[in-house]
Amino acid sequence: KKRIAAADNDPTLRKSLANDLHIDYLVISNIKFTSARSVSLSSRLIAVNTGEIIYAGTAGGQLGMFTGGGNSLALKNAAQRAGFEISNSALKNAAAVERHITLLITAPTFQMLGGTLTAASERFKTIIDGLNDLYVRRMSHGSLEVDVDFDGTAADFALELEREGFKVLEISSDYIKI
Repeated sequence: KKRIAAADNDPTLRKSLANDLHIDYLVISNIKFTSARSVSLSSRLIAVNTGEIIYAGTAGGQLGMFTGGGNSLALKNAAQRAGFEISNSALKNAAAVERHITLLITAPTFQMLGGTLTAASERFKTIIDGLNDLYVRRMSHGSLEVDVDFDGTAADFALELEREGFKVLEISSDYIKI
C-alpha cells in the first residue's frame, strides 16, 4: 500500500510496480467528507508506462432526505460514480485507434515467419483481422520490433495471435512479445 501511494509522485516506482504487480494503470483517490450526509471523491487514473494522466475528476455522493446509512453509503455512491468514469476512461485509452501496439518478435518466432521483414509483414496481414499496417521500429540480431496499427486493444491482438498459434510471452496495455 505504501509503494502504491508513493508511486503517485515517483516515475521509477511506477515502473517498478508495473513489473512487480503487472499493472498498466494506477488509480489515486482522495476522500473528503463534506458533511455527515455527503462525500466528495477526487480521483486520477495514471498510465504506469508513460505517467500520463488518463482521467482526473471528482464524484460526489450523498444521502437522500429519507435515506439512512450514514456517510458510508454516501461514499459508496461516490465510488460507484467514480468507478464508472475511471473504467470508461481506461477502456477508451486502451482502445484508442491512434495508439499503436508495439510487437516484439523474438528471433525464433521471426525465423518461423520466414526471417524477412516482408515475409513477417505479409503473414500477419493475411492472418490477423483488424491489422491495418506494421511499422518497423528496430531489427537486431534476428529479432524484430514493430508498431502495429490494429483495430482493438493489445489484449485483443494477443488473443488473435494465440488463435493463430503464436505463443504470447509478455503483454501490457501497449506491447506484446511473441
